[in-house]
Amino acid sequence: MKRAVITGPTGAIGTALIAELISHGIEVEAVVRPDSRRTDNIPKSPLVHIVPCDLKELKTLHEKIKHADVFYHFGWDGTFGNSRNNAYGQLENVRYALDAVEAAAALGCTTFVGAGSQAEYGRVEGSLNASTPAFPENGYGIAKLCTGQMTKILCVQKGIRHIWTRILSIYGPFDGAKTMVMSTIVSLLKGGRPQCTAGEQMWDYLYSADAGYAMYLLGEKGVSGKTYCIGGGTARPLREYIEAIRDAAAPGAEIGFGEIPYQEKQVMYLCADISDLEKDTGFAPRVTFAEGIEKTVDWCRRITYKGIEAMKKISIMVPCYNEEENVVPLSEALIAMFEKDLPQYDYEILFIDNDSRDTTRVKLRALCENNKKIKAIFNAKNFGQFNSPYYGILQTEGDCTIPVCADFQDPIDVIPRLVAEWEKGYKIVCAVKTSSKENPVMYFLRSCYYKMIKKMSSVDQIEHFTGFGLYDKSFVQVLRDLKDPIPFIRGIVGELGFKRTEIEYTQAQRRAGKTHNNFYTLYDAAMLSFTSYTKIGLRIATFLGAACAGLSVIVAIIYFILKLIYWNRFQAGMVPLIILVSLTSSLQLFFIGLLGEYILSMNKRLMNRPLVVEEERLNFKPEKPEQE
Repeated sequence: MKRAVITGPTGAIGTALIAELISHGIEVEAVVRPDSRRTDNIPKSPLVHIVPCDLKELKTLHEKIKHADVFYHFGWDGTFGNSRNNAYGQLENVRYALDAVEAAAALGCTTFVGAGSQAEYGRVEGSLNASTPAFPENGYGIAKLCTGQMTKILCVQKGIRHIWTRILSIYGPFDGAKTMVMSTIVSLLKGGRPQCTAGEQMWDYLYSADAGYAMYLLGEKGVSGKTYCIGGGTARPLREYIEAIRDAAAPGAEIGFGEIPYQEKQVMYLCADISDLEKDTGFAPRVTFAEGIEKTVDWCRRITYKGIEAMKKISIMVPCYNEEENVVPLSEALIAMFEKDLPQYDYEILFIDNDSRDTTRVKLRALCENNKKIKAIFNAKNFGQFNSPYYGILQTEGDCTIPVCADFQDPIDVIPRLVAEWEKGYKIVCAVKTSSKENPVMYFLRSCYYKMIKKMSSVDQIEHFTGFGLYDKSFVQVLRDLKDPIPFIRGIVGELGFKRTEIEYTQAQRRAGKTHNNFYTLYDAAMLSFTSYTKIGLRIATFLGAACAGLSVIVAIIYFILKLIYWNRFQAGMVPLIILVSLTSSLQLFFIGLLGEYILSMNKRLMNRPLVVEEERLNFKPEKPEQE
């Protein structure tokens, strides 16, 4: 082997395999998504070449790479959470793998190595090998099993050596943040107290560098048509693994063994039978679990990707009112986005329901029951379009908060862009609409309004900013300290002077349901902005009043002079008087109303009523009692 191609090169096994290959002087073509933020994970070497190419474009890979010997296919979408059962998404992964075989053939590769999973076996206990019956229980496992068989057929047709692997539990640098090993390490390094099962399960763990070593050997010596299990080959009680993690990360720390119950039909014994791997390639693990954990803990302490610093929590806040058709799809889309695009972050999704009259609350209860990262607040009544979202922001616990509309008009794919700007040091990242797929007339009217307010206000106003964006926890804390009973987040962002940037996006159409905006709600928003951030209304009243008074005096003098000169012929009549009275009266009524808006705004602030009154909250930690 002189040159290898690797899809999915940024994970634990991909990076380890690259390190192993370059140690043998082998060139590596690392195929990454063009927008991947994990490219920096790839080992740096003159032998490593980054090849931007999406999985859906693998058929064109031969246009970017001239030749290769071995094709390693690790790329896969939807590996965690609900996305594992996304049938159409998993079916696409099968097609991507077949495209990878086609790409391997076009590049002149002699060997194709595919990455399968223990999920192919389903809920099976024992020592797993190629002969163990496979009964996958989710879409991910089914797709992996199908991919192994279908790529084998295509490789035979193309005359390419086919090797399939079924990978058990791997740990090490760049491992997923939600795995047992990595999440326990991070919790301990943060001073936490991990909660676990009793730890009686017998499991098999393999250090990522050894997994990379096994993949290298299979590319060189693996027998065509065979399936190999990748693991350590020995099983130990899970409790021992966790205790070894504790001893490396935080000696003496307390572990909550037994505080999490076993899952229904919990698999208690799982081990890889690596006898074929040993016989065919000479593989043997080179790193003990204790050594591997020491290396992983040291890595977590050093880096900012998935270690202490990197395990930041992102809060997604979703205000909703009668959104029964949207809350479930939105939660699924958000979870899939975190798993695919932001796996290095922890997250919470907070729904705040403004007294919905449909089945929104029923669905939110089900979501909260199935996923503890999803929270909900139920308001006692409808507290309006400003108070409820603002209050929801104040209840988040993340390192940053992103408000998102429940109707999908705020595109989910914009969120990673917001996070990327936040990581550059911006405390506020505003998402600004450049166009909208909704009513073009409304978009035009809003544009006119924003321009008018921007010119009138003494505070910086952001055109076409709806509140969708990212707010650092430092800004959220300032919002808590403001205690503003009638908050207007769009104005506050420009008023407080935090370091911010803007990104552009196109507002999508509402996915389902009807908008709750009407003339009154839009007028309410406009007047709140006008009275909170402009003085010009009162100034116009003063200036126009003075102008009208001066004009009245001038008209009176002219009439008086004309009457003196043309006493008998000049008939003033009642018309001028009526016009003047009507004009002044209308002006008075207009500005009394405007003054009333200002007074109403002041009155609400002086009364200092609560933003909302909660009826119930779900999945929030109970408040700790105050210490005496």
